[in-house]
Amino acid sequence: MAKKGLLALALAAIVAGGAFARDRPELRFGGGALSDIDRGGVSRDVHNGDFVGREALGFGGWVFGGARFAEFSLGFFGGPAWSVVRHDGGDRGDWERAGSFLSMSVNLLGKFPFECRRGHAFFPMLGVGHNIALAARDLDGNDIFENTGKSAAGELSAFRIKAGVGGDFLLGERMFLRAQVLGFYRFSSRAEREQVSDMDGSAYAFGFGATTRIGVGFRL
Repeated sequence: MAKKGLLALALAAIVAGGAFARDRPELRFGGGALSDIDRGGVSRDVHNGDFVGREALGFGGWVFGGARFAEFSLGFFGGPAWSVVRHDGGDRGDWERAGSFLSMSVNLLGKFPFECRRGHAFFPMLGVGHNIALAARDLDGNDIFENTGKSAAGELSAFRIKAGVGGDFLLGERMFLRAQVLGFYRFSSRAEREQVSDMDGSAYAFGFGATTRIGVGFRL
């Protein structure tokens, strides 16, 4: 897991570093609101075997800073979580409310803007993020890792590879509206890897999702 994370961060640094070298830095910063949905789980056989799924829907805020070709951002978000379990090829059933969560997201993204009329810009984005779980609670508000010797940060945190599109829309000489839609592939968390090791056969973990962000920024 650590090696995968380091490789992902190295990729983002190469993308961002190469982009910086192509043009003079133009500093931009700002913040706003975000939504985040993360869906994943562990499966032994996607058609007939055991399946343990989780879904988390979060809302919160983010701040960003960077230059023309790179963006660093920090987000905080939380919300409800669901889970579903299927065993031995039985019916998967409905997703049921499982509790709530709180997370922090640290991201480094490279972007390549295409200028439009009146100074607006659109840009594809590629990079990595580290989703750090701050808390995970059941429906009664209790910490699900209480008295277990484990923590949400250690069990549920995971790296993400992100790709998507964004845009800056000028609101004034120095102020702009930034909007982004990013899809991501998520590496498995420690809890998922432990579930895989406990299952017989060719079990595997998976994770994917999307983040939508909008905010107001300023350029220097």
